[in-house]
Amino acid sequence: YEAVTGANAGVRCTDVLGNFTDIDIVLQIINVDDNGPTFANGALHTASSIAEGTLDGSVVYTAVATDAPHDSAGPTITYSLPDQSALFVDAKNSNFFSINSSTGELTLTESVDYETHPSLVCVITATDQALNSSQQTVTFPINDVDENRPTFSGSAYGDDLLVNSGLNAVVYTA
Repeated sequence: YEAVTGANAGVRCTDVLGNFTDIDIVLQIINVDDNGPTFANGALHTASSIAEGTLDGSVVYTAVATDAPHDSAGPTITYSLPDQSALFVDAKNSNFFSINSSTGELTLTESVDYETHPSLVCVITATDQALNSSQQTVTFPINDVDENRPTFSGSAYGDDLLVNSGLNAVVYTA
């Protein structure tokens, strides 16, 4: 369709006596949606970092795909997550995300830990009304956050303070 939208042909039928009839045939080629959606950030994308300890339920990414419209209503794209464990050797990535099928918002389903997963990978599928689909692989670096509270080495602290110690005098060093 993109190259040729139609064709014309003439047909003549002749009998044994030489009588004939001519007919013109007009072929109209109908456009069919044969292209999958295109992701705005490409098929491979590295997203913004996720801070370690980000809670489940947090939206961490929004997939955006477009599809050339082929009717006046325009395209409708739905988003889904294929079985992630089948896509990666490291199945630890498989259960970290859920996706809103109409908005493309990707949500964490559990809190992330840098020491266990320094990065996460997710594959998102976008499908148009004609059931054409394409996939985007998104990598999420995880930012390491100091999870350890400061500790004091002793159990009691104190020292004598002279009455005339003066301004800016050091009164204790930990």
